[in-house]
Amino acid sequence: LGPRGEGAAAALAATVLRSGVGADPAAAADWSGRAAGSDSKFRELIGDNDVQSAFFAAMAREDAERAHAMIRELGPQVEDGVEAVARHEQTTEGLEDLLEATRGEGRGDVLRELSGRDPDAARTWLDEQPATFEEREDLVWVVGRALLSRDPAEGAAYLLSHEVPEEQQGARYVEITQHWVRHDATEAQDWLREQPDTAVRDEAEQVMAVRLGNAKDFQSAFQWVGEVTDEQARATTLRHVMDEGWERQEQQLSPAAEEAARDAGYEDELAAYLQRRQEEN
Repeated sequence: LGPRGEGAAAALAATVLRSGVGADPAAAADWSGRAAGSDSKFRELIGDNDVQSAFFAAMAREDAERAHAMIRELGPQVEDGVEAVARHEQTTEGLEDLLEATRGEGRGDVLRELSGRDPDAARTWLDEQPATFEEREDLVWVVGRALLSRDPAEGAAYLLSHEVPEEQQGARYVEITQHWVRHDATEAQDWLREQPDTAVRDEAEQVMAVRLGNAKDFQSAFQWVGEVTDEQARATTLRHVMDEGWERQEQQLSPAAEEAARDAGYEDELAAYLQRRQEEN
């Protein structure tokens, strides 16, 4: 079937393996188990993402219990297979079984699948892990994003209830802001104002300003520009908000954006922006 990395060979292998599983799942599983241990060509082939996904997706459809057993046996070398099996798993219990059988990125894929279907079950599973659970820090983000999608207030409370390294604190604010402003911009702004007004908030304030500019709420957008403490970041955000107000067909800044910029005290920056636009055209 050719070496790994050759697209045609990988596509052919995926088709052959998929057909083999469909014809006789038990024989396909037995063959793959023996081949994985003794055949370097097989190990190279099954390392191809598409081949691995096709094989395990077919196995999950035909015999979910056998697919789970293979995941437990083969472990980290079939991370793409884990994702395929998780997608085809029909029950919460089956996904929880996969969580116990996997590690690393594979476990993250399974928890992401469970979180998308049942955020409460995903949160319960993670909360029940021992204090020494090394993957908690990464998996909290997976559950937190699912909760944010369902209810931004609930998701924000969940993420803020977990300690994160200092370098991730700003990213946490950004994650919450991005989800919440899409759901309800007024609530999102109220929440962000309640957070400690430090430089950690800067990136979230930039996100808020640009999102509000995109929504054509320029009065609020320029107010958030003024909250950014870093001078360079503030200047960049200001340009991005003005860009959101630029009317390409008319080749002018919208009257609402121009008025809001003046009201916010950005007369000089506005003049420079308009001059630059004129020179570009």
